[in-house]
Amino acid sequence: MPAQLDFKKYILPTFVGSVHNRQILLAVQVSDPSRTSNQTYHSYQALLDTGAQMTLVTEKVESEVGLVPIGSLNITVADGNTINTNKYMVRLGIPISNFVRLPGGTIGHQNVMRGSNLEVGELPYNPANHDVLVGMDFIHHFHITLYSDNLILSSWKNLS
Repeated sequence: MPAQLDFKKYILPTFVGSVHNRQILLAVQVSDPSRTSNQTYHSYQALLDTGAQMTLVTEKVESEVGLVPIGSLNITVADGNTINTNKYMVRLGIPISNFVRLPGGTIGHQNVMRGSNLEVGELPYNPANHDVLVGMDFIHHFHITLYSDNLILSSWKNLS
């Protein structure tokens, strides 16, 4: 008789959300990674955009987090125009559940923030329903599953 696999040990840390009006919105945390002491995280609504190459933030995020430009960059927007904008370094995190073995051997989960430091640009407009546009520079760290109006983000990397 073949040995049974313990599938619980293969469960990826996961975020489960939903799609509303054909948009994937979720809460993210943004901070300034240059502030190693007394680092403050700010929560924002974010739009996951698999068509965007990089992550962009609004002036509101820049102001509230206290971001200082580290240069400039050119971004090409959906209509094909190129815009020069400020570039910033941020720490971006999303909530992910880690499955853990609890005392007694049962499986439970704990919510942790998974994220990374990355260069972002300034969003050239102020959308009504989000302050962060999460692009492929961040999304590529995750496995995305979309079905019906459900979203599952799983992290196979141990992001810092």
